[in-house]
Amino acid sequence: MEFVERIDKKLKEKNIKRVGMCEDIGIDTSIMTAWKKRGTIPAADICLKIAEYLGTSVEYLVTGKEKDLSSVDLTQEEEEVLDVWENLNDFQKNTIKTLLESYKKENQAELKKDSV
Repeated sequence: MEFVERIDKKLKEKNIKRVGMCEDIGIDTSIMTAWKKRGTIPAADICLKIAEYLGTSVEYLVTGKEKDLSSVDLTQEEEEVLDVWENLNDFQKNTIKTLLESYKKENQAELKKDSV
């Protein structure tokens, strides 16, 4: 399976038309036809837009390989949090990491206080 075929597969899974995705991310549908005809892959920034739009990874679109999460059982809530996380920019991620570290330290201090 090639790049465009993987895009089409994800579009079908999400019940989205190719035209709709192209309009939403700002590319012409004829470009996708050219990628398929030539067997080429677009620039990284376009791959990233497509992957984010489809809720998948650039790695999957380019190689067809998905991360093996079969040994990890996530709840629906955890999956939703990860989906949101993947769409955050670096500043937003760092802000959340700082907040979580602060919460963790605060929680550990309360546990120590309670055990005394």
